[in-house]
Amino acid sequence: MLLLTLVISSVFSACKKGNKNGNQAPETQISIKEINLVGNNRLQTVIRLNWFGIDPDGYIKGYEISLDNSNWNFVTTQDSTFRFSISSGSDTTDIDFYVRAIDDLDTRDPSPAYLKIPLKNTPPTAEIDDEYFAGDTAHSVLTFRWNANDLDGAETIKEAYIKVNEGNWFSIPVNKKLVSLVSTTPEATGNVTANVYMQSETSPLTNTIDGFVLNGNNKIYIKVKDIAGSESLIDTSEVVYMKNKKGDLLFINGQPNGVRDNYLNIFNSVYTNNYDFIDYYEQSGKNQPKFWNPNFTLLIKLYKKLFINSDPTLFTNSITGVNSILLEFATPSLQEFIDEGGRVLVTANFPTDRSLFDLETLRGVLPIDSLVTVPSNQQARIVSDSAIVPQVAGNYPSVKPNSVITGVVPFYPTPDSEVFYKAQLTKINGWSGSNTVAARRIQAGKVVQVFFSVELYRFDKVQSDLNALFNKILNEDFN
Repeated sequence: MLLLTLVISSVFSACKKGNKNGNQAPETQISIKEINLVGNNRLQTVIRLNWFGIDPDGYIKGYEISLDNSNWNFVTTQDSTFRFSISSGSDTTDIDFYVRAIDDLDTRDPSPAYLKIPLKNTPPTAEIDDEYFAGDTAHSVLTFRWNANDLDGAETIKEAYIKVNEGNWFSIPVNKKLVSLVSTTPEATGNVTANVYMQSETSPLTNTIDGFVLNGNNKIYIKVKDIAGSESLIDTSEVVYMKNKKGDLLFINGQPNGVRDNYLNIFNSVYTNNYDFIDYYEQSGKNQPKFWNPNFTLLIKLYKKLFINSDPTLFTNSITGVNSILLEFATPSLQEFIDEGGRVLVTANFPTDRSLFDLETLRGVLPIDSLVTVPSNQQARIVSDSAIVPQVAGNYPSVKPNSVITGVVPFYPTPDSEVFYKAQLTKINGWSGSNTVAARRIQAGKVVQVFFSVELYRFDKVQSDLNALFNKILNEDFN
């Protein structure tokens, strides 16, 4: 048995100082004389005990407590909260508790006070964190957090299990509370198996879980078991509809409906393969992952290509409380995606107030070394008879805006990238700086990343030219 002292409060029991000659031993008492409980009425393993001592010719300077009347621990307190452990595989036990007072002359009570404590194991509890569970619909990857507790101590929880729908119970580590399920066949429909990822680990557990349904409703169940073999009640998640993967490209929208529709029209015109679409803008970002890592990381790894459009709109992550632009949340996952062979096209516009986002999160992952800093009285514009112009060979089109674009934010590319497009700028009040508005990275002779610091949908003065630019990048460069 183990004895853990958790909460201690003390007060000394004092009596009048007596004659030191012929010192009398102290007497010890436990406040509870006996505990007459049996069966299910036994105490839980966390209890509070009180004791006191009396010395007829001196004062009490401390106490010793023991669970076997042989090994003693000195304390100066008269009460404490104890957490006792029950042996593995056992449901009940009896604890022998001894306490003896020590007087000012180090004389110990020769007949320690004794209490037999009948204990019963308390079943653990487990629950899925509903507050941070997925919404009513998820795409390909389901991430959730769970918690467990035991009044006998969290360390007594030895096993944890999850189940999907009518599938089999699946063992997961008890010390890892974040779980992601990813179908082994994401393009399928109906019952499939899924890989199980814990925390933000990049490799799944060895075995796969069954019962997962794509293009159908899913419920997650969880239970835990303690060292005594007692199981918690089963907790059940809300229903979530899991969509399957339909194409090799994922389109993440981060702008209002009108902008979204412009890009959708381009995709429907030029992209010959099927693609998947998720709107991270609508209803204040309700579709955005609560756990960007691992959820977003695992999601984009299912695809070969990724398109993201973003603007200065700020979103708040419900888990971290961080308030920032979409790209700040998404960017950390992009490096893993590219490292595993993914291709990324990003078109974005940044807030004028640089304090609203963390450029360091973006720097290096995107081909941005720094953004041009523009004084408040200066500005760069692209007027309707100007264009952004390609700086590389390959028959890329110049594209022009339908109206004046103000507040253009050019940037300085990273050394490992190349300038892709430059803007024909109209400079206001002495504005100066780089006119680079697009850069790209090439690895092993292949374009793996293209970034525009302007919103491409606005360069539709000649729609066919804009369509041709998307076609060139998505269907040629990224293939």
